[in-house]
Amino acid sequence: QTERREPLSNESRSCVVLLHGYGANGRDLIGLADVLAEHMPDTLFLAPDAPETCIGAPFGLQWFPIPWIDGSSEEMARQGALRAVDDLQAFLDGVMVDEDL
Repeated sequence: QTERREPLSNESRSCVVLLHGYGANGRDLIGLADVLAEHMPDTLFLAPDAPETCIGAPFGLQWFPIPWIDGSSEEMARQGALRAVDDLQAFLDGVMVDEDL
């Protein structure tokens, strides 16, 4: 899921993607768009949810595990970070196609 705030001007000339932290979700950050929009009226704001349920906070989400917080292995963290890069690249590619920025 992706939280979204349309540009105040109704014309997208730029896009800001807000990435939440460990155990959070996109809803936690999208409120920043309300504060920033008056300074960036032609900007679309997006706050996607991370793709994985958080090991250390089961009601939240994670982009990748963090060993010293959730007891995962360094290899799990490395593999998760690589997946997150791919997921975020696919997300950004979709934004560019959908929004024609």
